[in-house]
Amino acid sequence: TGFPMQLGANDVLLGLMATIPALFVVFQFAGAYMVEKGFSRKRQTIIFSLATPLCWFLVMTIPFVAKDVSNMAALGVLVGIIALVTVSNQFAGSARGSWIGELIPAERRGKFFGYAAMFGGIIGAAFAIGEGKFLDAIKHYGLAAFLGLFLFGSIFGLVSGFLHMPQPECPLPGAEARTPYFETMKRTLRNRPFVTLAIVHAVTAMSNIANPFWNAYLLRDVKMSFFGVGILNCIGTVAAVVSAPLWGKAVSKFGCRPIVILSLLILAPASLFWMPVGK
Repeated sequence: TGFPMQLGANDVLLGLMATIPALFVVFQFAGAYMVEKGFSRKRQTIIFSLATPLCWFLVMTIPFVAKDVSNMAALGVLVGIIALVTVSNQFAGSARGSWIGELIPAERRGKFFGYAAMFGGIIGAAFAIGEGKFLDAIKHYGLAAFLGLFLFGSIFGLVSGFLHMPQPECPLPGAEARTPYFETMKRTLRNRPFVTLAIVHAVTAMSNIANPFWNAYLLRDVKMSFFGVGILNCIGTVAAVVSAPLWGKAVSKFGCRPIVILSLLILAPASLFWMPVGK
């Protein structure tokens, strides 16, 4: 959020950039179609996993050209790059999930993905605080202050992509043994419980309309430091990591549906706590 704000992004552009991942989720269907047509899941994962950090290298060029072009032009380039990053992530994610899932033995699969999510959350929370402290220390450099973060993330993104290479391929069953892609979609849409859950998920997602402006509100209106924003952002991650085992036990005991309903009842009134807050 801080980077586009430095470029002069208004609320409309901040909202647009934050909603690009949701708008481009349709590319998952294209990625799944490629897999269905026999394109290697390993190759698809590697190609698009490497494309993502390469796009972020392009973002690093913006501070060098921003002085020679208008802010709107620089922001247009940023929006375009974010769109490319999102498309790459959707294509990679379409193949990675099923491919990695087959690499992990069934009896260890749940624990593997559980630990992956937990450690990913811990690392993300730690870096949220660290990057906030880092930006506060060098924010007087303006746009150039973000270059270190982009470089760090891009390098480790490339490393992550290359780490897929030594993993074995898991070929899909022959086309004659698989349900045709569009037939699978038709069956899915005829599944009434799934459609109901999808509608609930869509309505719940609409409650996130304020999310794009969360960091902008803290930085611009509350005048909070990047470090303070990092602390706040990490609180949710820490809470999720700490409570995950408890929710897991509750799901094992009571089932998924009651826990989903309880969670929605807790989340629904949460936004009301913002009403007494001024400005």
